[in-house]
Formats: sequence, structure tokens, C-alpha cells
Amino acid sequence: MDDHYAGQNRNGSAVCAQIVRQLADPQPKDAPETAKPEYVGALSGQWLDWSATVDACRGVAAQMLTEVEASWR
Repeated sequence: MDDHYAGQNRNGSAVCAQIVRQLADPQPKDAPETAKPEYVGALSGQWLDWSATVDACRGVAAQMLTEVEASWR
């Protein structure tokens, strides 16, 4: 991913690193909107619990870090 976006990355930071940062600390921009009636039926099961969503995002971030570290070896 970083190789693909290297030419668009002005400040030299890795795209993958930014994704990992955001997954590790998810901050939805539409948080106040999720109480709207149109969202109520859109989610089910574990996704109704924000802490489960955070845990899933952090799990993806951890897996990404593991894979990046393995590629450096």
C-alpha cells in the first residue's frame, strides 16, 4: 500500500502507519448521527456495541503491524 501511494505522500509518512493509527483509536465523524432512526436497523449483533467495534478495529491494526514487522525480517 505504501509503495502504491508513495508519489502522493507529501510529508513522507507511511500510509499504512496512518491507517494503523486510525484503526487503533477509531473516532467516527458521524457518532452523533448513529442515534438516527435510519441507522437503527443497519447494524446487528456485535456491531451494536461500540466497544466491540473498537476491539475489531484494534485487532486489524495489530494484525497489520504483525505483518509489517514480518516483512522487515
